[in-house]
Amino acid sequence: MEKNQERKVPEYVSLHNEVLKIGGDIKNHARRFIEAYTALKSMADLGGVPADPKDSTEAWLSALIDAKTTEIETLPLTQPDKEAAREKWDAVRSEAMQYVSAIQNALAAYPLQYVDGDDGLQVTNIDELTELNCQHKVPEICQRHYDKFMAVYDALVEFRHFEEENSICHFALWELLRKARNPQDFALGWVSGGFSSKPDQVYVQQIRAAEQW
Repeated sequence: MEKNQERKVPEYVSLHNEVLKIGGDIKNHARRFIEAYTALKSMADLGGVPADPKDSTEAWLSALIDAKTTEIETLPLTQPDKEAAREKWDAVRSEAMQYVSAIQNALAAYPLQYVDGDDGLQVTNIDELTELNCQHKVPEICQRHYDKFMAVYDALVEFRHFEEENSICHFALWELLRKARNPQDFALGWVSGGFSSKPDQVYVQQIRAAEQW
């Protein structure tokens, strides 16, 4: 990895657990939306539903059912027949209202985009909604923190390469930090042969991992 390579943290990130949770919730609302509108369309007694699912509202349904029940009073039916007809339309209203509520609840929860074609109603923006609802703004200090970390990383790579090129014994960083922060101790280590190259390859995994990270 080159020192001068652009190293920019992203402006936004998504958390995996939120993607799973929120994405699942969006999919569930989309499924209920599709199922409710499909069921509403299948109710022959309604005589048809709005072409746009969002227009399948409580106001639309109430107006339709009220018109049907008002019409009953004009028909040449006995009182028991009229009562039975009203009960029928009350039952239709009750069933249809479940579907209308499901449609409107789904649209209120998320701005679903959809198409109603030959394959039926389909929601088209589930992935976009998931990404939009799971994004988190990365704080500005993150870039500064990352820059300092990468400066340490670059220095470590350079340090290990220097040791390798000069056949210097490689110690684990924790050991160097514990033993060699004092310049006199560092010099004594050198003079006493403590840094003479040995078969010890503790550094290898560390430097290779750093280079491949």
